[in-house]
Amino acid sequence: MSKSRKPWRANAGQGKAWVAPPLTVVDINVLRNRNVVLEAGKAAYELRGAVLVPIITFAELVKHEHKWAETLCGSLVELASVSEVLLCGAELSHIMAKERVLGAPIVEYADRAHTAALRAIVERATQGVAAVRDFLGKWDAVNHIRNDAAFLRDHTENKWSLGRAVTAIGDCLSGDDLKALRRGNVERRRELIAESAYHAACKEWPDRASNPRRSASYMRNSIESRLLMYEAAVPLLWLAEGGFENRKDVQVSNDFADAWYAILGSLTGRLRSNDCRVVQLAEDISAASKMVGLCEPGDWCTKLDEWIDPDLIRLMGENAARVLKKTYDVRAHPEKYFNEVPTWLKKS
Repeated sequence: MSKSRKPWRANAGQGKAWVAPPLTVVDINVLRNRNVVLEAGKAAYELRGAVLVPIITFAELVKHEHKWAETLCGSLVELASVSEVLLCGAELSHIMAKERVLGAPIVEYADRAHTAALRAIVERATQGVAAVRDFLGKWDAVNHIRNDAAFLRDHTENKWSLGRAVTAIGDCLSGDDLKALRRGNVERRRELIAESAYHAACKEWPDRASNPRRSASYMRNSIESRLLMYEAAVPLLWLAEGGFENRKDVQVSNDFADAWYAILGSLTGRLRSNDCRVVQLAEDISAASKMVGLCEPGDWCTKLDEWIDPDLIRLMGENAARVLKKTYDVRAHPEKYFNEVPTWLKKS
């Protein structure tokens, strides 16, 4: 691939209509497949886009305490063939904070520092395991990554919280809707995702006249709104397919990691994954996003508000507090988050 090719980069700022970025999102389960990686790279060149590796991939690759370097090296070495169009995703909470500051959905899903680190590790991966271990060991990077992604190890807590969501939605849906889900009515499942996300958004952003987050574009295309869709899509898919009770705690944590791949994949429309559930979730969210605001939320959404218990509200509040803290940080230090700081955010 030509070394003169510059990687795609979004322009940060306000006033631009939202357009899906030409990014191909790759799931962790295809990184060792050379053909898939090369196809993603080819698509990046044809679209003048890039190959995006979500930041959660690092956390998943270094979970093993002793053989993390071998896993990292074996999984990332194939990316060397597309390194010049390779980007690493930003934290979803960072993107959401920027959206809240701007009051508009953005397409700047990559992070410069993460991308530099990813490319450096990919280069070391071509040199072997010892080079990867030596490079990351110098600044204790692996332990930092593990600490940041500690939620992926809370398997019992993860299954409890997702199980509560599955039960809550199942209890609140009508008998006809439950039958529609179990019969494989995909259209109705996607309508329910849209209803749930719209209802949640209207509760959180009630002032329609003055709140830019109540615009149709924001409610359909922001990371924040797609996360609301994901939170409904996962329980609804479990209700449709069944079997949640028998799923191992450690496997449930995968649903939390999959959020990065499904949400970003739903936004770009190009997701490479061997996990049928992740692909299905991305397609469901993408289709549901077009219905948000067009489907009037049913009574089941109001019942769901009454069903949610204090512990779940506490967990949701803690997550919201973290995003809000990021919002304040973005306002105070915009240069850390924007490749191009919008004029109105620059300090005088």
